[in-house]
Amino acid sequence: MQEITKETSRYIRHSLRSGAAPLSTKDEQIPQKIDQNYAEVDRLAQEKLKIAERLGLLIQRARTRLDYDLRRVLILQGDDPGQPAFVSTSRNPVQEINDNLRLAIAEAAPIVPPPPVVLPAVQAPTQKSALI
Repeated sequence: MQEITKETSRYIRHSLRSGAAPLSTKDEQIPQKIDQNYAEVDRLAQEKLKIAERLGLLIQRARTRLDYDLRRVLILQGDDPGQPAFVSTSRNPVQEINDNLRLAIAEAAPIVPPPPVVLPAVQAPTQKSALI
C-alpha cells in the first residue's frame, strides 16, 4: 500500500508540474503500475482469506481430535468422561461463537431504559409594551 501511495503522489506531482505539456513515457506508465499494485493487493487479500479459512478448519480438527483423545484417556483411567467439553454443530467455529454470544445476550436481564425527564414548563417573559 505504501508503494501505491508513493506512485500515486508521484504521478500527481508530475502531472501538476508539467501542466499542459505531455507526460514522459515513464510518467505515463505510473497509472498502469498503480493498477498492477492494486491488483496485487486484491490477490493477496483473497489469498489471506483462504489461509484464514484453512487455519480455522485445521484448528477445529485439532480441537476435535484432542477432545476425542481426552475422552479415551478418561475412559482408560476409569473416570466418567461425561459430555465432551466442545461439541461442534457447525463447520464454522467463528459463527458458532457469534451464536453463543447472541444467546448469552438474549438470556441476560433486559435493559430497561430510564424514564424520560420531564422539565416544568417555563413561561416566556412578557414584553413591556411601549407607552406612546
